[in-house]
Amino acid sequence: MRVHTLQTKVSAESLHRMDEAINLWLEKNQVEAKIVSQTFCYEHHHGVNAEEPTLITTVWY
Repeated sequence: MRVHTLQTKVSAESLHRMDEAINLWLEKNQVEAKIVSQTFCYEHHHGVNAEEPTLITTVWY
């Protein structure tokens, strides 16, 4: 089994772009997803006291 991981900011536009990236990757590589998991987290930026919501999607194929 192999894995492909994608990460994006959490916004409607970013999630839409991630959907497009996943669909394109699946089609281009002609793979069948076996397991998909998603993790929601906050990314800390160095030098800034801000956290940005992030979605990580892992596709096992």
